[in-house]
Amino acid sequence: MNIKEWILTIAVCAVIIEIFDILMPEGSTHKTAFIVCGLILSLCMIMPVSSIYKNLKLVNFNYSSDRQNIIQNRDKYTEDQIMEITRFQAEVKEAYTRFSFVFEKYIGL
Repeated sequence: MNIKEWILTIAVCAVIIEIFDILMPEGSTHKTAFIVCGLILSLCMIMPVSSIYKNLKLVNFNYSSDRQNIIQNRDKYTEDQIMEITRFQAEVKEAYTRFSFVFEKYIGL
């Protein structure tokens, strides 16, 4: 979904919710329906996040080609640089793992 489709979806959803809000009679039913409509609008807003997550699943965090490159060109890197690269790769992998866990637990994708 591109940004144009996303904005159009939010706009259409907001218009439908507003029409629904105008037609609903006042009272506790109106308040409940308004909360449900707000949740639906919120879901419309986070739809692109789910597509970003699905694209992230395709990323390979193996780094085997990076390791091979470092081993082959070991004379070009200092030990500190090699340690920094390894540390960075581990941090990226850990951040992705945490993001995946939270996303799967709370959003269910």
